[in-house]
Amino acid sequence: MARKFRYFNNPDASPKECASNFLEDNFVVQYRGKDIIYIIYKNVEDGDREDIWMNEHRRSYNEVIIDGLQKFRLDIDGKITFGEMRCLLHIIRRIFKHIGLDAEILVYDIKTSNHIVVSNIALESSGCCHMLANLIMAKILEKIPHISSLIDLDIYKKVQMFRIEGSTKYMQRRWKCLE
Repeated sequence: MARKFRYFNNPDASPKECASNFLEDNFVVQYRGKDIIYIIYKNVEDGDREDIWMNEHRRSYNEVIIDGLQKFRLDIDGKITFGEMRCLLHIIRRIFKHIGLDAEILVYDIKTSNHIVVSNIALESSGCCHMLANLIMAKILEKIPHISSLIDLDIYKKVQMFRIEGSTKYMQRRWKCLE
């Protein structure tokens, strides 16, 4: 059974209204509609079973990523060519391989942008993800500098919303789909 909250963390609200007070080891999503609601599920599978996820016109969900173990991700705020994407993925794989890890990479298409997620590796914190993103950015500047301005390095915060597959931003029709 999912629990719904009005706020994630708001010092002016009652602690009962803030999802951050009930996290434990649960999966938290943010639903954006006319109002913003935070929903806590016991796990991802419970979230997948909810009927609201099936309604395409209301599917506007973000995973709430809280500092701690997390998958590495890149947000590309613009379209890049197939060749540029191949080069970027090669850079990411080489950097992970250099530190002794074999990265399984997912690429999500969002019409005018892309999300890249390393699905099989969790890094220690948002700070670790940010450091790795800076290493990747340095290589991008060497190999394909014209796309460096499209990489959003502001997604590595202690609390970050990251769109869930099959969702769109509120009032838009740009669904996040696996390529």
